[in-house]
Amino acid sequence: MKIIYLFVEGNTDKFVVESLLKRRLKYRNYVNEKDTPKLLSCHIPKYPGANGQLERRGIPSFLYKDDASILLVSANGKEQVCSAIRERLRVAELQFGIANEDISIAVVLDRDAEMNDEVIKSKLLKQAGNNRLVIEKDILTCEDVRYGFSLCIIPADRKGTIEKVVIDIASKIHPELTNEAGLYKKAIEEKEDYRKYRNKWASDPQIQSFYADKVQVGAISTVLKPDSSPGIMINDILITEMDIDQICELPSIKRIVQYLEDL
Repeated sequence: MKIIYLFVEGNTDKFVVESLLKRRLKYRNYVNEKDTPKLLSCHIPKYPGANGQLERRGIPSFLYKDDASILLVSANGKEQVCSAIRERLRVAELQFGIANEDISIAVVLDRDAEMNDEVIKSKLLKQAGNNRLVIEKDILTCEDVRYGFSLCIIPADRKGTIEKVVIDIASKIHPELTNEAGLYKKAIEEKEDYRKYRNKWASDPQIQSFYADKVQVGAISTVLKPDSSPGIMINDILITEMDIDQICELPSIKRIVQYLEDL
């Protein structure tokens, strides 16, 4: 069986990727530990932790289709991706006593303010080195063990974060609501009265604009599913089987869809 450890930056990325895997590629969630391959089930969180830790951490998703299984992990930030990779490989090694080369590593990163893919890759390589990992083309090496490696950067067509992709999807499926939420975002982003809030997000106006996208997504989510987080809204309402074909034709999402299909 093909085992893929797929790492994304945050929870919104995780919900978008998981929804695409399930609606477009027909992956399903494992529902019972006994049916889950050991290279995935060793990552099922235990609470409290092994040393009695009470801090709650993000729960991965466990998916399968045919002869492929995916561990989908939110790294809780771009700067934590390589640390999360090393941690997950270490858990698998401790579980089985040896490193397992059957695992391949996949990473999805937000583009943010950088349009040059090579610059983003260079920063990832530096982060890998700081975590005693080596990435060379399609190989990631950890403790002298080589794993298959691949990287996808989104959105494909412009600067931004995963929220740009979510807004594109919402614009296609719920255009009037997305437009109204955009007017709300514009007010928060431009009115002087709200500067004090924007400055708490970041000092860089371009970074503030990325946070403003989160405001728009939050407004859309509040209307579509008021009692849940944006991630739950994305999975339950926004990315549906009925709309998946037109969603996958959006320029900002074509790259990630093709990437997931090629895993």
